[in-house]
Amino acid sequence: MEVINKPVDPATDKNFESFCVLDDAWEARISIQLLNTLKCAVPDMEETVSLNSIELFLVFLQSKLEMRIGEGVYAVALLRKFVAKESTKGKRVLNKKNIGTVLVCLAMLTMKACRDTICKNTYWARSFKINSTVLNESELRFLKMVDFDMFMDEEEFWRIYLELMEMPIEDQGQQSQINQDT
Repeated sequence: MEVINKPVDPATDKNFESFCVLDDAWEARISIQLLNTLKCAVPDMEETVSLNSIELFLVFLQSKLEMRIGEGVYAVALLRKFVAKESTKGKRVLNKKNIGTVLVCLAMLTMKACRDTICKNTYWARSFKINSTVLNESELRFLKMVDFDMFMDEEEFWRIYLELMEMPIEDQGQQSQINQDT
């Protein structure tokens, strides 16, 4: 059987579109990974951020900015890098009070790294009611923590993608839930 490789046209190829779209299952997978990473850095953070609040944040990003699966994978990798750098540098930047701002910076930097056209910081500040100066300073602190290293190689991307893909999902009718044994 001969396989013909033809270019993928995202405008007409429904398989490509379904790969890209951040649906409920992917929102749940990415949310649980972000939450687990945050728990490693801030164990008592559950008073401030819950799985539901992270899922709602991703729903907002998908509905307003059409966040894609690849961007979710990138966000997981970038947050892991941030938390790992905090540990190796012995600096505690992330805490209960700034988790929301860090998540906004994470989304902002993810979009900046993955897209050709981006929203300005003022859009993010208005959307999340954060002072522009505070948001700009927080973005700079985030970048300094990761040593301005925003690179993610293809191998890491696919490793995280497969890790997320293999997470078991149970449909409870109300929302997708993920087995937290991962």
